Amino acid sequence: MEGDSKHKKDEYARNVLENYAKNYKIFLDTCSILEPAIDKFWMDIIPFLHRYQNKIIIPLRSVEAIQNQMISTNREEITMAQRAMKILMDMQMQDLVEIRGEKSDSNVISTFVSVFAKFKCVNRLALITCDRKLAKQIEALNNDEMGGFHILVLKYENGKGFRKWQEEDFQDKESIEKIYINS
Repeated sequence: MEGDSKHKKDEYARNVLENYAKNYKIFLDTCSILEPAIDKFWMDIIPFLHRYQNKIIIPLRSVEAIQNQMISTNREEITMAQRAMKILMDMQMQDLVEIRGEKSDSNVISTFVSVFAKFKCVNRLALITCDRKLAKQIEALNNDEMGGFHILVLKYENGKGFRKWQEEDFQDKESIEKIYINS
């Protein structure tokens, strides 16, 4: 019985991921790309990206932040950055990642806010982020009078997969930090 329940959860998760790959422009920010457990996401979404000829969109500023982390004095940060760059290069070679942005972009948060505000009326957008401040800014775009599609603001939790950011995530900063520290 327990195996059957896990199978149903896995199938549901695959269906949700397929829906995202089929119907959404999916964006990842720096912290999500660096998340050690994100490998499963890449493995799971690749077939759907191929099937629906979709790409994950990564801001140029995120790529630059990862490159800067590669010259850190912290060996763990360097290893994380090298792993992330390898994945991004592999995904680019498969034509599954698109790096977008301008050198003049001031920072990732303002870039995401302006892009999402501009394109939410014409595209279904999804952001995967572990950054509470960014998630809150993008979620605020769903509570305006601009119209358009609801923006999915998702986070990846180690061992749990994806879930939508919720209002309590923005209220209780300490519990969110504990989730990531314990992951």
